[in-house]
Amino acid sequence: LQQLQDGALCLENGGAARGVYIHGPVGGGKSMLMDLFHETSSDARPKHRMHFHELMVDVHQRLHAVHTSRPRSVVLTEQGLPIFRF
Repeated sequence: LQQLQDGALCLENGGAARGVYIHGPVGGGKSMLMDLFHETSSDARPKHRMHFHELMVDVHQRLHAVHTSRPRSVVLTEQGLPIFRF
């Protein structure tokens, strides 16, 4: 996390990391660690701290919006079953 905060964490392709994903058991201090990181970051760029469940809700809402905005039609499979085609 210190490397991320210092801007020294690089990806394999040489680009700078844009975020971090921390995993571990329940009660391991992941949320506390991210709260401290978020509070002490001196980076002037905008940042948004999300809990995992909030992130997943956001991802699924965005996917749903994409799927419902795309035109779809009903087609038949080789077995004659109707399915949606996007």
